[in-house]
Amino acid sequence: MGSKSPKGSVAITEVDGRFRLRWSHFDELGRQKRFTISAGAANEVNRSVAERLARQIELDIASGNFDHSLRKYKPGSGRSDSVEVEALIDRYIKAHFSPDQTTSIDRYGTLRNHFGKFQRSITVSACTDKKAIAFVSYLQSSQKNETVNMNLTLLRSIWRWAIKQGITHVNPWVDLKVETEPRPRPKPFSREEIKRILEAFKGHHYENFVRFLFGVGCRIGEAAALDWDAVSDDCSEIWIKRSYNLRSRKVKSTKTGKDRYVPIPSGIQSMLQELKKTAVSDAVFLSHKGVRVRRDSFRRSYWIPTLEKLGIEYRSPYKTRHSRWSHSLSSGELDIATASEYAGNSPRTMSDRYYGATKKPRLTDLD
Repeated sequence: MGSKSPKGSVAITEVDGRFRLRWSHFDELGRQKRFTISAGAANEVNRSVAERLARQIELDIASGNFDHSLRKYKPGSGRSDSVEVEALIDRYIKAHFSPDQTTSIDRYGTLRNHFGKFQRSITVSACTDKKAIAFVSYLQSSQKNETVNMNLTLLRSIWRWAIKQGITHVNPWVDLKVETEPRPRPKPFSREEIKRILEAFKGHHYENFVRFLFGVGCRIGEAAALDWDAVSDDCSEIWIKRSYNLRSRKVKSTKTGKDRYVPIPSGIQSMLQELKKTAVSDAVFLSHKGVRVRRDSFRRSYWIPTLEKLGIEYRSPYKTRHSRWSHSLSSGELDIATASEYAGNSPRTMSDRYYGATKKPRLTDLD
């Protein structure tokens, strides 16, 4: 059968060396929905099994005896979709993240805890469409809708992986989403504001750190984790491969888990060359206490007082990153593809959050 099939028929496809049954039908709530079942490794024996199963599903749909839980259609008797959701999330974390990826682990761990509070020991097979909707309502009672959607994204990923692992066959989270207010674009610092901030930090212990943040546009943790072995000999390029985690106070992989090379401005190159001459640590930037810069301490003790003194509207130190790429894009210095590569973002993220944010020319009259 082809990947596309008439209404009520089941298509058998081969994906990653395994047979997969796919069809459309109404779910328990009367909504049109796509269903998927894995039918084992792609071989002649399993093809016959898959074809028989497809015919059974089609007959059940036609006769009104379709089993929305899909238990009736699970090949074999030793299926493992009775695994508890909390255990499933633990398996997902173990399969996808290394111990130093604490931010991601914490995000999924928080989701796991929510499930425990919602209904302890709930199994994957018990997560029907109705149960999924109930869980969304539970999340909305204590979370902003934007956060709820973020958690739904995590759940879709977990269930997609579970389907590939043969743990379950249905992803009840696919079509779930709650309405959110449009997210305002981050407000970058203007060139005049940047000039005043750099002037205020002149001669200060954190002068070079602030100059680097505005000049390179990396994440705060990436700047704090930068070591001299990641700086080219002539200081014209840096290799961003790690980030400093505030909670664990350890150096770990970057937010995306990917490294990147960034050619830096000539002014920052000269600054690094001077710093290198008197370096006493592997780390390029140190706090006034001689350890890696801690974002919260820097923000609370130095960044906030400086902006208040200057009378500049507060924006977090992270907005130095938005400012760098906003100005580079709006001025035409870089195209989106290049800026994305240097920033460690996708082109879509760069377009949504940075492009054109520094100036808004008025529309012209058409007459």
